[in-house]
Amino acid sequence: MLLYQLEYFVTIADCKSINKAAERLFVSQSSLSKTIKNLETELGFPVLFRNHMGVTMTEMGEKLYAHAKMMLEQKEMINCLSMEAAPHTLTIASYPFFSVPKLYGEFHAENHERRDISFQLIECRLKEVIERVEDGSADIGVLVYNSGQCKDLRHMLYYKGLELTELVKDTWYVNVGPKNPLFHQEVVAFQDLAAYSPVRMPDDYFSNLTSYLEVDGMKIHKLKNTIYVNDCAAILSILQSTTAFRLGPGFSRPELEGFGIRSIPIQNCQVAVYAGWICRKDKMLTEDEKAFVEKLNQLKARACL
Repeated sequence: MLLYQLEYFVTIADCKSINKAAERLFVSQSSLSKTIKNLETELGFPVLFRNHMGVTMTEMGEKLYAHAKMMLEQKEMINCLSMEAAPHTLTIASYPFFSVPKLYGEFHAENHERRDISFQLIECRLKEVIERVEDGSADIGVLVYNSGQCKDLRHMLYYKGLELTELVKDTWYVNVGPKNPLFHQEVVAFQDLAAYSPVRMPDDYFSNLTSYLEVDGMKIHKLKNTIYVNDCAAILSILQSTTAFRLGPGFSRPELEGFGIRSIPIQNCQVAVYAGWICRKDKMLTEDEKAFVEKLNQLKARACL
């Protein structure tokens, strides 16, 4: 029996609803139901009655609830002792896109006076984000991935024991600065981009999957003279000062507009782009981690699909 199973059980009992408990815990309903089923199998007796009105505790469930509630309260007291001894570092590993630094900055501004927490944001490629969450060097990972990467990405997450919560679905836009002749267009044909250089992060396993995608009859790998950079600041500088372009999701548009970069729809683009966050399946989110996930939920309002 694991402590997080008891936390899930107590939260369901308090909410009297698996759906509401899943929202409070930031987990999927299916994952929550599976956890309770495993707990009941391990205990050898049911702890919840499920019906169309919600859930109620069994007689044995009520006994378990009393013990579990006490254990969780004692755990919280121990956590408080730990926080007094040393500040916790909230470490977020994120695929480099422009929305996360802004949201992380807002989170820091809201908590900067606290002495029990420090902050670390690490920008890296998808594979490294996954590896950092897997080995515990990051508390939460933020991913941006496309329809060409979905199958392999989900397989890797399952293999590594990580859970993905999807936040938003969007599509590709072309990001250009004022030096690019396409800057004032309302829509761009993908073939028109062949005259300019794309700018992006260095290749990794997942970016290689993207090269097989097709937009309006043209393969991505047909784009030539790619400019490779290592961070978002370099991308911004190149977009502002050259005719280069970037393919990116619409939900980064507000941040890019602040730097004079336009996000223009691409004609007949069927590529789906997703943003989501990952953590280990056996992890109980801290209150700070839950608060940061709430910040990430702001991305939902920016979807263009």
